Amino acid sequence: MADLHEMSDEVLLTACLWAEARGEPEDGQQAVCNVIFNRVKKRMAPSVRDVILKPKQFSWTDPADVNFKKVFTAKTANPESWARATKIAQMALANTLDDLSNNADHYLNVELTKRIRGGTLPSWVDLSKMTVVIGNHTFLNLRG
Repeated sequence: MADLHEMSDEVLLTACLWAEARGEPEDGQQAVCNVIFNRVKKRMAPSVRDVILKPKQFSWTDPADVNFKKVFTAKTANPESWARATKIAQMALANTLDDLSNNADHYLNVELTKRIRGGTLPSWVDLSKMTVVIGNHTFLNLRG
């Protein structure tokens, strides 16, 4: 199994988009990508790679997470969804991806998060800072 730190930026970004939003509509997956790039623009991390690999930001990067192992076989096991994530990643890296998140720097699946947490949301969530809802994800601009 490969190490996330050894992946190219394109493959790492593709893996993140696939793991985080493969079940979302294409514009939802694109908005997740926008969040990653917005974090770099807002100086929350120096690079896309640093955003993705920052601890506790994306659950799939934890080797104990169910999606961690799946990303290493996704290209062959789920070629269509991997190809869609790759296309979005390539456009983002080429700086040709429109920001559908409306400058969001965070997102979550509100209903799933509440279900997992017994009806509560994490303390960092401020729904008054919502920018858009796409698919199951609510996008937030917490850093202005």
